[in-house]
Amino acid sequence: MVEQTPPRKSTTPLWRDADCTTEDESAIRKSREHEMHVYLVSMKDMYENALLQNGEIYEIAASLTQDFCSITPRSILADSRIIKILRYAIAPSISQMKFSQFFGISSIGNFDNDKVSPGTAKYRSLKAIAPKIASFAEENLDTQRFLWLNTNQE
Repeated sequence: MVEQTPPRKSTTPLWRDADCTTEDESAIRKSREHEMHVYLVSMKDMYENALLQNGEIYEIAASLTQDFCSITPRSILADSRIIKILRYAIAPSISQMKFSQFFGISSIGNFDNDKVSPGTAKYRSLKAIAPKIASFAEENLDTQRFLWLNTNQE
């Protein structure tokens, strides 16, 4: 049996600062600035898009739950995307993974990323846990964030 030796790694760096001219340094700096600009613009666009989408889902959640006064399995089944809003509406806000664990499922993202259609396996799965989600959300809503829910205020 012939032993194979692994390929030798080059010890010569691909780029050495000593080889870099002032013109090269300027081009590198401009390239980095351009990359950062493109990155920041795309991050701003993604943030604005997420804000818009979540704002719409918040409005849907508020409508389906009578401004969070009545969170029911029916409201969750009407538009499963409101689960994301409910997760942030409780105190303290918790991660998607932790929220999922409360209901014995691997990921709540299977339900809150897209509206679940009636008659599907996902809908049937959600229907089984919707009462638990509704109860959990109602019991843990952040009354400091939603002041109209705080019945202890004078």
